[in-house]
Amino acid sequence: MPRFNKHIDKIVSKEKDKDGKLRGGIDKLDELFAEACVTEKKFPSVRNKNKMTWWADYKIDPNTAYGYNKSKVYLGRPSGQEIDRYDLAWTLLTQHCTEDERRIVWAVNMTGALRDRGPNWRKVANKMHIDPRTVKKRYFDVLYHLWYKIQPKTQNVLHMSLKKATN
Repeated sequence: MPRFNKHIDKIVSKEKDKDGKLRGGIDKLDELFAEACVTEKKFPSVRNKNKMTWWADYKIDPNTAYGYNKSKVYLGRPSGQEIDRYDLAWTLLTQHCTEDERRIVWAVNMTGALRDRGPNWRKVANKMHIDPRTVKKRYFDVLYHLWYKIQPKTQNVLHMSLKKATN
């Protein structure tokens, strides 16, 4: 297994238990990628949001219109720990996954970021021109394979890698 840089090694060491194995398993990886996508949404926009037109001022009645009040909800800035975990997520993806696997993991988690119902499988499937069930299966396959690449000494065996008896 290629070594992470020292900064990411500190994060990984915090996530390990007594035996040196990462805590949480596949769910922890899923949460790591979901948090990385929320962190990416917290980053400032790369586009310059200048006003391109000018409108004359007119009186707005907040009682009859939707969205004309002054309050807006912002995500806020990402903390240093969130940025470190974002770097860890991208390091794991770039070192251990192919481009198609990275695309699936990131697209699924970006559709699920800040959404209570979880990832929108249909949206990802439409973007990739495949069935939503296939997207879900490929996503979990990537998580399993990534977990077992990170943890080569785990005793669990993937049911997908077991050789089936053929007659």
